[in-house]
Amino acid sequence: MIPDTGDPSPEACDELALRAQAGDREAFSALVAALYPQLAGFLAFHAPNADVADEVAQATLVMAFERIADYQQHGTFAGWLKGIARNLLRQELARRTRQRGGVEAMLAADALVAVEQDPDPTPDEAVLGRLRECIGRLPPRARLIAQRRFAEDVPLNQLAQQFKRTRASMAKVIHLLRGQLRACVESGLRPS
Repeated sequence: MIPDTGDPSPEACDELALRAQAGDREAFSALVAALYPQLAGFLAFHAPNADVADEVAQATLVMAFERIADYQQHGTFAGWLKGIARNLLRQELARRTRQRGGVEAMLAADALVAVEQDPDPTPDEAVLGRLRECIGRLPPRARLIAQRRFAEDVPLNQLAQQFKRTRASMAKVIHLLRGQLRACVESGLRPS
């Protein structure tokens, strides 16, 4: 069993995956409990909002359960799970880009480009820690907008009203904030 504290080891996850492949539902539940924070962090970093991140996380877990027999120990189970999430997120963002118009399509397209350009689907604690640091460096108003949009998932229209901006103007601010945060995170993770 994976302990509740700290990151699960790849070996412990592989042992649980083997048990889940043999039909042990408790083993799969333990995998979900152990790896969900990593999965949620990955999706929160790449998805345009919390609703998309939640939808894709749930779809990822369902697909992983349905396809557990396909898992092979060539990498890590966490990597396999995030690979599923990455593909589902691409599909969802592409669908949203096609089906929605205006600002929503722009935000989905922006997130899709970011997912496509990110070669590593496995952000770890260093990435999440760096993201927190970068958010902390934002000016107070920008930090508040980032908090409300990305953490609290306040709808774009409501944010525009709260900050006395047009919807298009607020979408541009969010687009710029996302780019700033991505650049800040990436600059702090490059080797010196």
